[in-house]
Amino acid sequence: MCKYASFFHLPSTGEVKVAVLDSHGETEKKLNLDPKIWREGHYTPDGNIELRFADDDRVDRVEYKTAFENRFPNFKTFMKWANKQDVTVGGSLYLNGLTSAKDLVLPKTIGGWLYLSGLTSAKDLVLPKTIGGSLYL
Repeated sequence: MCKYASFFHLPSTGEVKVAVLDSHGETEKKLNLDPKIWREGHYTPDGNIELRFADDDRVDRVEYKTAFENRFPNFKTFMKWANKQDVTVGGSLYLNGLTSAKDLVLPKTIGGWLYLSGLTSAKDLVLPKTIGGSLYL
């Protein structure tokens, strides 16, 4: 399980897909993605973006990452988009890197724990309907 937002991207087109926010394997299964062409990626609450590529991917990685950053300029923007894809979180969601809940959109259900202990204010925080584990604020 990933401790951040996991997704897949298609270097040939820039398309991004996600289904299970904390598991590449479950997203791959649920969306029936071909791992020969789809690449893994992560977006962490502190704003770090990791886009994985294969050695034979023919793409300018700097331009590609810039285009991704323009589409999703921050973690909250990515999360808002991901939740429109009807994502699930089977395990825990680690969002300790966030200091503000402003504009944060969380999944409706989180199977495990939800870590938000980095928040300095819970103003505007809308919690999921179901959290299967503990909530850390």
